[in-house]
Amino acid sequence: MERFPFFKARLLANTAQISVNFSAQMLDMVWRARVLRNLVSRFGSQLLVTRIFCPLISFQSNYLPPNAKQILENADAVYIKGANFFETCQIPENPTFHAFVVYGPISRFYSGLKDFDGVFAFLPAGTTGYRHPRGGQPVRTLLEITRQALDTPALTAN
Repeated sequence: MERFPFFKARLLANTAQISVNFSAQMLDMVWRARVLRNLVSRFGSQLLVTRIFCPLISFQSNYLPPNAKQILENADAVYIKGANFFETCQIPENPTFHAFVVYGPISRFYSGLKDFDGVFAFLPAGTTGYRHPRGGQPVRTLLEITRQALDTPALTAN
């Protein structure tokens, strides 16, 4: 942000504390961390926070409130963190980055990877991280889609 003053990041923060997920109530504690002092100084100018209410374990694209949908529509790119959010929040209208650690059967199923693989994947606009084809064909996984989308492995798994 210091090098690119035109860059703005908007955080959608849930006002509902669901399980161990990050929530808006945790922001004050995070802002006090010394390591984030430079980031906090950009609050309101380059770092914008929008609080939304979502009673679900992760944001689900179909159930986002109108203000969140509008933010996504106006975004140049979207960064989605966490396996739950990868599984439920697909935003094909925007170039999207997903970052998570694969864990559990759903995460393995949709990613095409194994437990504890670290993922940082880029999906160009018009692409979802997994697909359910019609006619009983197998699910297209993140691994397959990223390789096809860019004709190169665009997925980092360790």
